[in-house]
Amino acid sequence: MIILASILVGAFVAWITFSVFFKDIGDFFGCWRLYFTPEIFNIFRGEWHDARWAHAKLLIYLGISIGSGFMTRFSLQRYFSGQT
Repeated sequence: MIILASILVGAFVAWITFSVFFKDIGDFFGCWRLYFTPEIFNIFRGEWHDARWAHAKLLIYLGISIGSGFMTRFSLQRYFSGQT
């Protein structure tokens, strides 16, 4: 039950913060495209700065979303076990 609650919290936080980091779903997939494109190609295409920003946005977005799920799991586990 705790794992389900933490997954739901992580998904909810991801849903809420999506519009803060990305304009639309196309921008989200564009960031993934730049993330998986080798750096040398981004340099020659003139997209190096865009790729760096896409990496940062994805890292922060996923860190907040996944981190909130983990924090929920450990907080609920601690709460139900009686530790303070």
